[in-house]
Amino acid sequence: SVLNVGLLGHLLGRVYQTAYAQALADKVLSPLGLRHVSFADDAGLLPGHAHGAGVPHWHYGVLAGAAGLRASLPDMLTFLQHNLTPESSPLRAALLLARQPRAAGPADQLGFGWNVREKLDGATTWPLVWRASRTAGFASFVGFRTDRQRAIVLLGNSAEDVAALGIAWLGDGAPPPVAHASNAEADNRLDEYPGLYQIAAGREAVVRIAANALHLQLPGEFPRRLRPADKDVFVTADHAFGVTFMRGIGEVNGLVLHAGGSNVTAARLSARAPRLA
Repeated sequence: SVLNVGLLGHLLGRVYQTAYAQALADKVLSPLGLRHVSFADDAGLLPGHAHGAGVPHWHYGVLAGAAGLRASLPDMLTFLQHNLTPESSPLRAALLLARQPRAAGPADQLGFGWNVREKLDGATTWPLVWRASRTAGFASFVGFRTDRQRAIVLLGNSAEDVAALGIAWLGDGAPPPVAHASNAEADNRLDEYPGLYQIAAGREAVVRIAANALHLQLPGEFPRRLRPADKDVFVTADHAFGVTFMRGIGEVNGLVLHAGGSNVTAARLSARAPRLA
């Protein structure tokens, strides 16, 4: 989950007694020669889109280890080249360890961040190693297979899943049919989100349904109407606020407020939505 991986990144920074971004740069990005991978919005970063509308660049604060990195296409290809020929990489042991299956998922084996899918090639099976991700307004896929020395990077500035296309290309399968934008309103059940959320000691936020739409109210402010941007993701019409609802075991148990480049977490105290002054 975003919380688990974000927490892991934060703890790694603590282990190395520095910020996670600095630890990552020192231990991984610099040794691999990835010069344009960072948590910053550089001038070349494209705007994101979701369901036909523009969305702001989101930042994850202390959870940046989960979804905060920005990367260029050349650097991602460099990263995959290290994975195709790890024997020539300064991080050979780590690259090989990361792809080793540790657990079984619904369709694939799971390594450290990687999904590993066994593909039959003649009488031999070979691992197809891949990872896909979507955030509000962006999608990515990276994957490789060493038996054919083949790798692919797909980067998109739209929240449309590109995993099926990447896996088909790596596995010599038929490309999937052209995807149509999903209905964000249908993807989200509004009745899952209302309630009282605690932002900090003495400060609370309320989420409620009004006029068939979700509204967020902060202390001392009028409610703000939220429109769906993706699964569990909502934004205000002026993009001043974004909200990502967090889930525990099947139900919403908190949220992250995105505003002005900062992120604030809030735990869900109850499903009741009292009135705020």
